Amino acid sequence: MMAGGGTVSRAEVTCSFVGSTGSTSEIDSYTFSDHSIGTAATGRLVVVGIGNTGGGGGTDGASSVTIAGETGTKIVEVTADDHTHSAIWAAVVDSGTTGDIVINYSRTTNGTIIGVWAVYNATTTVSDTSSDTDNSGEEYTTTLDIPASGVGIACAIDIKGSSATTHTWAGLTEQYDSNFKQNQSGTGAHKVFSSTQTDLTISCTPADTTYQGSMVTASWGP
Repeated sequence: MMAGGGTVSRAEVTCSFVGSTGSTSEIDSYTFSDHSIGTAATGRLVVVGIGNTGGGGGTDGASSVTIAGETGTKIVEVTADDHTHSAIWAAVVDSGTTGDIVINYSRTTNGTIIGVWAVYNATTTVSDTSSDTDNSGEEYTTTLDIPASGVGIACAIDIKGSSATTHTWAGLTEQYDSNFKQNQSGTGAHKVFSSTQTDLTISCTPADTTYQGSMVTASWGP
């Protein structure tokens, strides 16, 4: 509290989408070398959305993620049929504008895609998370609480019968939509809100019905 009973307000969270990269390799460890992670700043939160489908048996999600040398924290993950897995990981990275993003699995995956955001003026503790899967591949939808002056971030992945599909987002603003391998697509979105959002509906709708898909969301406040 300030003298006189006022409150100290923190700056609004800012968020920059800095890029998306996919790998078609069918392996258990991926290194995205010198990936953009945004403008350096003390307390910068680098958020990585991850998606993969298919592959060998075992735990679907990554066993570890390293972001520019910092150990990542798993924020949220979910899996639909056939290992169709979405996740968000994050780490505080104060320095550098690029860095290696390393994702390790305990199984062989059928390719992986990442979307990367740089978040500033945010607390390191996630405010809310949610997820959805749809094994008929028609729509992924959920709700998310987002603090005032905070940000919501989401990513999704799906696989289609013959060719990949595109997507339409509602609730958040699309940042990437990539056919990164054959009939697999990854997509992501974010938005900063000046006012509190309670049970904000977030949806990601494929243009064509897919085999199955999954989506994860997370929010951070100032």
